[in-house]
Amino acid sequence: MVTKKLKHFEYGCHTDKGKIKSGNYDGFASFDSPNGRVFVLCDGRDERGLKARDIALERIRYFMEKEYVDNPFEAVESALIYTGGYIYEYLRKNDEWHEEMAASCLCVLIRDNKIYYSSLGNCHMYLFNGKRLYQLTQETVSGISSDQERISSQGWIGSEKVPSPFVCDQALVPLNDDMILMCTDGLYEAVKERSIKKILADPMPVYTKACRLVDMANEAGGYDNITVQIVSFYNLDHDERKFVPAEPPKKEELPKTVDINITGNPVWNIVIIGAVLIIAGYMFYDLFLFNPRPAVDIEKQEEVDTVDTIPETENLKDRAEDQPVNIEAVLNHFAPEDTVYRVQSGDSWSSIYSKFAVCSWFIRQHEQNTGKFDSAGNPVAGRTIYIPLRYSANPQYNPRFYDEFTTDKVGGACQNASKEFIENFHETLKQKYIK
Repeated sequence: MVTKKLKHFEYGCHTDKGKIKSGNYDGFASFDSPNGRVFVLCDGRDERGLKARDIALERIRYFMEKEYVDNPFEAVESALIYTGGYIYEYLRKNDEWHEEMAASCLCVLIRDNKIYYSSLGNCHMYLFNGKRLYQLTQETVSGISSDQERISSQGWIGSEKVPSPFVCDQALVPLNDDMILMCTDGLYEAVKERSIKKILADPMPVYTKACRLVDMANEAGGYDNITVQIVSFYNLDHDERKFVPAEPPKKEELPKTVDINITGNPVWNIVIIGAVLIIAGYMFYDLFLFNPRPAVDIEKQEEVDTVDTIPETENLKDRAEDQPVNIEAVLNHFAPEDTVYRVQSGDSWSSIYSKFAVCSWFIRQHEQNTGKFDSAGNPVAGRTIYIPLRYSANPQYNPRFYDEFTTDKVGGACQNASKEFIENFHETLKQKYIK
């Protein structure tokens, strides 16, 4: 049982692995520090995020206990930035780094009975005022519909050398009987808001509320790990509640209906619009549907040089054994062309991989990119680099060869990528396309 009653608040924490996952990859902590009372919540998603989760819990505690930070906003933000960079470098130095080896993390600081908070990923904090539930944190990574589409944990702690966490704009100033709820997505994606509010409004102890919410998530399917931390306030001398709710996700606006009034006369408007539609229809027919076969002047037809050209319908295995075929010609025909990308501020190899699914080794070795990286071989903001999509593991970019460059082949940290790897790929092409 994790619960404690202090002078101005009481808290209770509970976690469970759920019904589906084999282990519990969530983690939480609560401790006193020179900066105030600290609550930490981490979600490691799966076993690959366990290392990031464990380091995050240990490093945030180390940061908060080491010295006092005068600005509490900076304290919670800097704790996550420091911890994220530490995890990123640790995993790289130990050859363990991978885009999935990251964790969602929430850091909450209570100082002078005001609450400051910062987050990376999708661990959330809510305010309950007895009637309404207000979300206070914003997700720093976009939602993804399936594991197959999820390429990386970009925006989570450990995924970037210098992360950019969400930080509260204003401290939360609670009133007596207010509660804050900190939880992982195993709760808020499984349990409806009205059910959460019903439990929070019940007079049962806070630890019992935490356990009941976890039970409800399991009853709803238990598809994910569930962790809940609840803090209930009392004996406060605040006269006014102050907080800034999170902005709702932006939705695409539908185009507005335009009232077309050309002449001011409804009849003439209909006539003109009808004429325009007829002309547009004729143009569409003339351009796309009507396709007479052009006359061909046989005497003027030129012979086409096809030495390095590989027709789409030709099976290369049918070529004569003594007729050499250029592997580069095969790639030029079947593989996608390079794409140009301007490195953005804050970009890392992880974020670039999430866009193109091309291992960083292939990008660094690409002759078009010579001299475009820093001394450590990392991308430099503002520079234009070429992305060789022929080595992409994304079937949308590289439909013929994507399965040759999946992470189980090139390695989660590009450890298998090498000149020998490319030579083996070329050998595969010879066996597949050339007799």
